[in-house]
Amino acid sequence: MTDALVPSVRLLAIDDLDRAIVDLSARINAATYELLVLIRQFDERAGWLKWSFTHCADWLHWRCDLSLNAAREKVRVAHALKTLPAISSAFRDGELSYSKVRALTRVANRDNENELITFALKTTAARWPVARRDPRRIRYSTSSPMISCSLSTNRTSPYRRFAGCSTVIIPARRLSSSTGFGCRWRSTTGR
Repeated sequence: MTDALVPSVRLLAIDDLDRAIVDLSARINAATYELLVLIRQFDERAGWLKWSFTHCADWLHWRCDLSLNAAREKVRVAHALKTLPAISSAFRDGELSYSKVRALTRVANRDNENELITFALKTTAARWPVARRDPRRIRYSTSSPMISCSLSTNRTSPYRRFAGCSTVIIPARRLSSSTGFGCRWRSTTGR
């Protein structure tokens, strides 16, 4: 989409742009859910056989111009969602991104699905590689009004939690003594 097609977008206030982006992202998430439902139905009915393919991912790769890995992931996630009703519902409603759903479907089952959704709704997709490796490390806290969950750490983990940054996970090997307790940004005021 070019600015010529949507000239009024440039004139929106930052808060309005923020809301428009978040709303569109939610609609894209919901549409992605619909796409995955169609992919699952197509695969279950072996629709790809009509074009002489041996797998649905091969057909998606060819027909929808996806990389083969992306096509395989879409088929995997599509089938996994069938057995995870709570994740499916949150994804259908646009509450979860495809990135989070992909990660969730790798570790979720009917027993831990609700706990994982609670965590996923309160964290970013960037934190999932850590949580996905060991979902038992997910711990919840209601003390912070901004962020109500964090990951527990242990001495053998390469990740640490630091005072004042309780929900920021920074690889310990990247810390230096001059960065204080783990915040990796610098002040713009020169202090």
